[in-house]
Amino acid sequence: ALDLALACATARCLGPESDHTRIAVSRLLALQAPEGSWPAGALFVGPEAPEPPSIFWGSRALTTAIAIEALSR
Repeated sequence: ALDLALACATARCLGPESDHTRIAVSRLLALQAPEGSWPAGALFVGPEAPEPPSIFWGSRALTTAIAIEALSR
């Protein structure tokens, strides 16, 4: 949901809404939990290559805030 929320927010900032943006917004709304939040997504993944990813940072609050931002535009 985080990657979709970021994509929607970016697309809506760039100009007139397209069919692709409307589909993405519909998919984002479909991912919303009944209590109103969206699932957590990893905004940061580390450490950097060549080490394997072992640290993931993100939260439901962060994903929800970005989804609300995307939907409010």
